Amino acid sequence: WNIPIQKRKLNLENVTVDEILAYLKANGLILRKNKAEDVLNAVLHAMMRKGLAEFRTGFDAPGFFWVDGKLIANKIEVRKPDPREVREALELLNELTTVWFSNVKEQFVTALKLGLLTPFSFAIKQRFKGEKGFLPWLYLYGTRDTGKTTTAEVILYVFNVMNRQHELGVGEVNTEAKLGAVLASDTFPHVINEGASLFDKPNLNEIIKQAVEGVIARQRFESKSIIKEYPAYAPLIITANDFRVTDEALSQKRLVVLRYPITAKVSKERIAEFREKVSNRLPKLRA
Repeated sequence: WNIPIQKRKLNLENVTVDEILAYLKANGLILRKNKAEDVLNAVLHAMMRKGLAEFRTGFDAPGFFWVDGKLIANKIEVRKPDPREVREALELLNELTTVWFSNVKEQFVTALKLGLLTPFSFAIKQRFKGEKGFLPWLYLYGTRDTGKTTTAEVILYVFNVMNRQHELGVGEVNTEAKLGAVLASDTFPHVINEGASLFDKPNLNEIIKQAVEGVIARQRFESKSIIKEYPAYAPLIITANDFRVTDEALSQKRLVVLRYPITAKVSKERIAEFREKVSNRLPKLRA
């Protein structure tokens, strides 16, 4: 928006009509409040007719969304794998369950079953918003070298998002702004390693509670009159050595908590064998 009287420009990106009105009002550019919305709509439609503007309905983030009564894939490639790829992936999953995670088979299978649904958690919140339907997040805890992080990584491999953006340390989400940015990035799961300390901070505790169940993770005042909303697209998979969640609204409702016992601890030799025989095959799980 060019404002000759003030000798400046107001740049707005990815905003709704309501947000445009709020920004114009906040900058003292609305003279008659009762006519402003009608005038703005007339201007926007004229710009559309002349090819100067277009309306876009959709989402900027990659992932799965519920739009007009159906599930859509946004900014991601979805293809049907051939039967050979599917067979290899299923055989690898079976090997992981019966050989490498045999000491924590129940935990591994439970995490996998919920993990397979996680990219659709935002769509579920959209679809069943009136019924407050949602998927809980995973919290995997126990002593080191019991397979917690590898379990979480297997889920990332399934959706071909095993990368630096989806496996994070707690320091990368330990503020409202950092956590909000991760939750708004896409609808795929993000693994937070050593994440127990997140629940020590009341403000992050509240954001997590809101993000699990709702479509908005956090709100921030851009000015005294404009509130910017940050969506809760992504679910988190939290791994930790201990369980420090004291809020029952989280531990009994919004989290699936799985304990990896000390009896599941594996030797360094077994870890090295896994890396040699299995790690390079994990990308096959994407089928």
